[in-house]
Amino acid sequence: MKKVNKKFKKNSMQFKIMLVFIILAAVLFISVGFLFFRSTKEAINSSKEKEFITLAQETSNKIERYMFERYGDIQVMVSSPLLKSSYVNRDVKLEYLNSVRKAYKAYDYIFITDSFGNIQVFSGEFKSDEVYKKFLPEVLKGRTFVSDFIYFQDIKSYGVYYAAPILDEQNNIKGAVVERMNFNAIVDIVKNVRLGEKGYAYLVNEKGYSILQPFNSSQVIKNLNNKFKAFYTEHNKLNYFSALYSISKYDTQKDNWYVVVEQPVGEAFQVAYRLRTYTMIVVIISIVIVFVLVTLLSRKITQPIKDLLKETQNIAGGDIGQDINIGSRDEIGSLAESFNMMLNNLKSMMQQVLYISGEAASMAQIRQYADKFFENIPSAIITVDSRGKITSFNHVACETIGIQEDSILRKNIKEINDGKLMPIIKLLVEGIEKDVIYIKHIIKIKGDNGTDIPLMINTSVQKDASGKLLGAIGVFRNVEEVKQLEESVIRAKNLEALGALSAGMAHEIRNPLTSIKGYAQYIKRELDPESELNGDISIIISEVDRLNGIIDRFLAFARPRELKLELCNINTIIMIIINLIKKDCLTDNVKVETELNEMPLTAIDFEQMEQVILNIVINAIQAMPNGGTLKINTKYNKASHIIQIEIVDTGEGIISDDQDKIFEPFFTTKEKGTGLGLAICSRIVENHKGIIELNSTPNAGTMFIIKLPVINE
Repeated sequence: MKKVNKKFKKNSMQFKIMLVFIILAAVLFISVGFLFFRSTKEAINSSKEKEFITLAQETSNKIERYMFERYGDIQVMVSSPLLKSSYVNRDVKLEYLNSVRKAYKAYDYIFITDSFGNIQVFSGEFKSDEVYKKFLPEVLKGRTFVSDFIYFQDIKSYGVYYAAPILDEQNNIKGAVVERMNFNAIVDIVKNVRLGEKGYAYLVNEKGYSILQPFNSSQVIKNLNNKFKAFYTEHNKLNYFSALYSISKYDTQKDNWYVVVEQPVGEAFQVAYRLRTYTMIVVIISIVIVFVLVTLLSRKITQPIKDLLKETQNIAGGDIGQDINIGSRDEIGSLAESFNMMLNNLKSMMQQVLYISGEAASMAQIRQYADKFFENIPSAIITVDSRGKITSFNHVACETIGIQEDSILRKNIKEINDGKLMPIIKLLVEGIEKDVIYIKHIIKIKGDNGTDIPLMINTSVQKDASGKLLGAIGVFRNVEEVKQLEESVIRAKNLEALGALSAGMAHEIRNPLTSIKGYAQYIKRELDPESELNGDISIIISEVDRLNGIIDRFLAFARPRELKLELCNINTIIMIIINLIKKDCLTDNVKVETELNEMPLTAIDFEQMEQVILNIVINAIQAMPNGGTLKINTKYNKASHIIQIEIVDTGEGIISDDQDKIFEPFFTTKEKGTGLGLAICSRIVENHKGIIELNSTPNAGTMFIIKLPVINE
């Protein structure tokens, strides 16, 4: 290989130009010829496929039409007064049957039976054929019958039975008409199919039985899974192009039959083979013409270059003060003038290079600092330099997009083909090329499961003090996370205002309740023990106690007690709760699964957080009355210092209209619920500076997500 490269370098410029142009021309003409041939061949193949399928369809339609006409024959016959009347003698009926057979020449025989299946009138030659006895009982019950394609040994051919009941004027079944249709007309239809000199058609069913097929091939059977289809087969080591089309069947027929048309590939695509030969001839002639033109053109181009080479050799010998003089006024002459300008400006260019090198060193230090800064930001960030090379892609961006940092870092954005990243790349390219920025712009990327994930992105273009482009930056977050955070903040403000209002209302309600209970207890003491009013008074006292309990929970929501923070592990709380619910889960046929990752210690109110998780877990168990699976998972995001608790059930789920109200006070779907449980849970989590989220699908399950910041003090 090295020897070939050395020999190539020693060749003249004219030879190299000729070689390059000839290679380019050859590649161009061969590519164009190949594309032309392939596109034309595809058009021919498509046309041939349509032609074959259409031919198979037309043949199928002819067979269907012929069989439908025979179906109409028997309907006409059973409706004829000659056959329905009991007063028409046997000879008249026989003459009628003979006239039908003579008119259509499609039937081997036709006969009439009585209501018991005994043959009364018979037209045609009857041989040892008793297949009709299998379906005749169904016909005598009132059902019209069309049999499958049946092979009859007596005539060594296929045929089809048609049978229908004869009804009298009172719609009573008095007998049946049975026809045995021969296959002569269908055979003629199939044999009349013409496909060149060697093409043919035949019938085949999904069980492998065929009619008029010259070869036995299992390859055709494999393709009988469509109404119509074109495909390739092989018979006797010869390739065939085939197409099939199904024949519509009647309700009483079981087998699916298909019309298959076939033709040898060489004969079917003869036009494409001729086109290939003509294309090759045209390409070869074009390359020869280009060779002649390139030879003449290269001589005209290389002569001024040879003159320029001679002058540059003089400069290389040390005569740098001498200008290069070329008589040519084309691009070669301009090249000589540019060479002279290059010699005069060499020193100033070297000074500019040194200055730019110093700027590059400063930029590297700034970028190193920025990379460390970006890694600690909880938002997803991507940055590119002025040449489009990706310079940073922090861990939050990796998690949001679902790709690894090493797979895209230091690559040019125009080389990125990942479909998930393309919407972001498009905005950054517009920023670099068109100086366009986007504020709170919504884009969509494809998730791992194929669903669209909306992102909110802000982009900016970075420039230095002189206005020179340095790069672009994109900051983005999942729209759902932003939306949930905003909803959590709004809910916290609403609950705080509602809590202040509710505390006063609770006190105002409790005062009259105390009086009611006191008077009720006084009346009960004064009543005779045998009085009928004792039961009613007891109910009043019980209901007052229940209302007081509701008010106690409402006050707990309205004015939660001060947090008693202590350092603890969230997994400890979950293990305690699992022990508490163990017996209930066994009783309710609920399977508990956990995935508890290593958690750091954080400052929380142990008792209140236990109340939150236990409340949600009990709701999850109650949402699975027929049993199911309860999953409790814990995760820790080191970058954002967030603890995440996931409680997932496979229960009834929550309808979409109720999901926005689930954390509101007094909203409940339970018959005896107060609607304060989840409202108190939300208030406790928000007092811990956390958020609680809900994802639910009706009839599939619900997932509650609790996110808490890690606090070490």
